Amino acid sequence: MDAAFAISEVSHVGGSVTPFRMVLSFRTQVEYRLDNDRLCALIEAVAAVRDRKAFAELFTYLAPRLKAFGLRQGASSAAAEELAQEAMIALWRKAGTFDRKRATALTWVFTIVRNKRIDMFRRENRPEVRLEEAADQLSHGAPAD
Repeated sequence: MDAAFAISEVSHVGGSVTPFRMVLSFRTQVEYRLDNDRLCALIEAVAAVRDRKAFAELFTYLAPRLKAFGLRQGASSAAAEELAQEAMIALWRKAGTFDRKRATALTWVFTIVRNKRIDMFRRENRPEVRLEEAADQLSHGAPAD
């Protein structure tokens, strides 16, 4: 699949720049493969100089695969796209922690997406607590869980 995207940037404290918004648009299927050395070099370029072209190549290659992973894990299409976006933002932010001696690029990226999926699952299954109800319980002496 070919993933089209847009990136807006926003500055954060310390001068680091982070992708703020990515828009996924999955279109025609275009298959190509990047070997581990190329993926590692792209991640390292993002880490070293916030290389947008390297990130664009990573995004084009990885986003459809990350979305497919989310779908296979039971996420809806919209949730799978959100998962892919969150994983790519994490890649941008955490690229400096990547070490090609400890893991392949795909292992590192899919560990990120797996952890994001677990976080998403926890958020989806967390019961909503209304603040008013919680305050009433505390004021009436009900034990807190």
